[in-house]
Amino acid sequence: MMIFCTNVAETSLTIPSVRLVIDSSWAKEARYDVKRRLTATETVRISRSSAEQRKGRARRTAPGHCVR
Repeated sequence: MMIFCTNVAETSLTIPSVRLVIDSSWAKEARYDVKRRLTATETVRISRSSAEQRKGRARRTAPGHCVR
C-alpha cells in the first residue's frame, strides 16, 4: 500500500502500518505576493525539524526507515 500525504501528516497523523517514508524534502506553501496582491502556492524546502517529523512517521509504532 502507498499513501501520499500533505504536511498535516508530519505532526497530526499516525498510520500504524507505515514502515517506510520517502521524503522529497519539499513542501508547497501559500505565500502572499504584495506586488500582485494575490496568494500563490510556492514549492519550498522543508526545515530540519519538519524533516525529522516526517522521518518519525515511519517508526511511530514499529521499526521503520526514511529515504530522502
